[in-house]
Amino acid sequence: MAVESFGTEREDIQGNRFKKLKMETDDEIRCGVLFFDDAGKKMFLGVKAHAKKDMKTFICKSTKEKKEICCTHSYEANVPKYHIGCVVIIYNIGKDDSGKTRLKGYDLMPWIFWEKMYQKLVSADKEFPLISHDVKLKCTNGDYQTIDVQSCKDSIWTSDPKLKAKVIEEGKALYESISRNLGADINVSEIKEILGLDVGGSDDAATDVDLGSVVDSLA
Repeated sequence: MAVESFGTEREDIQGNRFKKLKMETDDEIRCGVLFFDDAGKKMFLGVKAHAKKDMKTFICKSTKEKKEICCTHSYEANVPKYHIGCVVIIYNIGKDDSGKTRLKGYDLMPWIFWEKMYQKLVSADKEFPLISHDVKLKCTNGDYQTIDVQSCKDSIWTSDPKLKAKVIEEGKALYESISRNLGADINVSEIKEILGLDVGGSDDAATDVDLGSVVDSLA
């Protein structure tokens, strides 16, 4: 690809725009949760993270051996929760010319949620395994992404071996992208800064620069 020359007019350069499933109040969809191994163990990715409305979600830095400031400092989100993601296939179902219901198309999309939603899917899986049953999702509150889960009697995407293989292949890259979007992987000093704590001084690499003369030269 040739190197291009341009200014600040390019609207098509957007960086990493991670598009994920987000439902509006009263939305209803039928979808399947993708799995990338026969046992269904490679279905979800998750990490313990901290989240609060006025700050970005970040990965918890505590271990079994040591609690870090993200867990010990007193603030609303100091108890980490699992932030979890999977890939779903969202069906476009309609009727053909003969009036028969057909799969007209589908979209693959990452779905990221917290522990409560995961427990709903676990509960559904106990009676109707997700590897062989689709689910119907109904959003009752779009602001909080409150979603009800109802199991379907079958799975559309796994019913045809060729379709199943195609969907799994197409979904691999999306599955791999989830881990980068579960929370910011920042260090303890950065977490202190987010929490408004004193992080102390830091060495400046440009210690040989006479900042006074730089300030004097400013208009």
